[in-house]
Amino acid sequence: MALCSQLEASLTTGETTRRRLLDALLHEALAPVATPSSEHPRGAVSG
Repeated sequence: MALCSQLEASLTTGETTRRRLLDALLHEALAPVATPSSEHPRGAVSG
């Protein structure tokens, strides 16, 4: 049973990690794009 508990804990941890990564990816993908400002002239070049 100890092995089953370890496997279940590992699956739960993996699922939690996957969900957090997906949330971060979606947050980054849906964030508004910053426009280059005149304060940082290299901003438009460096991307």
